[in-house]
Amino acid sequence: MKNSTKNLLRALIALMLIVFSLTSMTSCLFMDFSFNIEDYFDEGGGENDPDDDKPLTPPNPSNPGGNGSDDKVDDELTFIPDDGSSSDNASALNRTLLSTVIVESRFALPSYGSGVFYKLDKEKGDAYIITNYHVIFDTDEGICKNVNVYLYGMELQKYAVAATVVGGSVDFDIAVLKVEGSEVIKNSLAAVVTIADSDKIQVFDPVYAVGNPEAQGISATRGIISVVSEYLDMTGADDTDIELRVIRTDAAINAGNSGGGLYNEEGGLIGIVSAKIVGSNVDNMGYAIPSNLARNLADNIIDNCDGKDTTQVHRALIGIQITAYTTGVSVDEESGEITRISVVEISSVFDTSVFYGQVKEGDIINSITVNGVTVKPTQIYHVTDHMLTARVGHKVEMSITRGTETLTVSYTVTKDNITLAK
Repeated sequence: MKNSTKNLLRALIALMLIVFSLTSMTSCLFMDFSFNIEDYFDEGGGENDPDDDKPLTPPNPSNPGGNGSDDKVDDELTFIPDDGSSSDNASALNRTLLSTVIVESRFALPSYGSGVFYKLDKEKGDAYIITNYHVIFDTDEGICKNVNVYLYGMELQKYAVAATVVGGSVDFDIAVLKVEGSEVIKNSLAAVVTIADSDKIQVFDPVYAVGNPEAQGISATRGIISVVSEYLDMTGADDTDIELRVIRTDAAINAGNSGGGLYNEEGGLIGIVSAKIVGSNVDNMGYAIPSNLARNLADNIIDNCDGKDTTQVHRALIGIQITAYTTGVSVDEESGEITRISVVEISSVFDTSVFYGQVKEGDIINSITVNGVTVKPTQIYHVTDHMLTARVGHKVEMSITRGTETLTVSYTVTKDNITLAK
């Protein structure tokens, strides 16, 4: 009798979950991943919490806590390895686990995502971590003031590492966290992420998504590149409409993966996982922000926001509109890879442009150089992404073709050219 009752209850619960799942899928096109799992946690926590040896995974009945870093780490903490082990011998793909963190944003209702170690000083216990802006932002509370991160294999609450938000952007959905003086990081096998060139990816390339799906701990899924670059209209962290440039993949992406890495077979970061499409008639459509763009944004945030009174991305605007048109494709004789060939053209020039009177509608952009670094654009985003590297005082040069003539125009970035991205 007891067994039959249990079986009946299990069947009812399973049916409820199926109905809930179908309802949620049909009522929501895009899912952002700053989700809440408040039902799994009660009040409490802290480094002396009796549950702080428990893992940071539902249904743990304790709120994750701990001061996370600095010189107040619990004397009873046991760090493994303590025998001088190193991450140097880890395989390239396995190292991605060591470059990944769980991000806990402790709003009134905690939310969870992922992040990657962008810069790391193990000796000092310092780090910069890239994540998504929607992971650390709440429409009611703003930027989170109480963030913890957890390393792979150290997901226990007592190993919480306190982090601060350096800055970020709603429009680009990228944010940077900072950690200083963490004893946990000093005594860990944490590894800085290896960034690959996202412009080199091809459709059908195998990829791996590493993150914290459903707040169940760091794990990996596998897929391929479906689209190398496209624009996604979606709802931003502040509930406004944004357009995000993304890579599309069929690798399984779930709530909590946001801010984690999308990697190639060599363990190189090619994207920061950001979103997925949810629907009863949609399968395997996940998205990641290209690594080249994420890197430029992270550097921009660190340079302009760390220790400053701003948390926003700084953009140096040229004052022109550009367009790109495809002229065909080419096939590499050795690799067999197919590449789209496009031309980037100036479509209009504003009278406030720094190049007003020097460039004209119809000019072809051959290259753009910022502070000595040159990019030859074949897509519009090559110009806009590269301009994210421009700082006040940097020289910007453009090589253009007008008819049969090739010209070079230049200007030096001033504060008047800078605008703050949302």
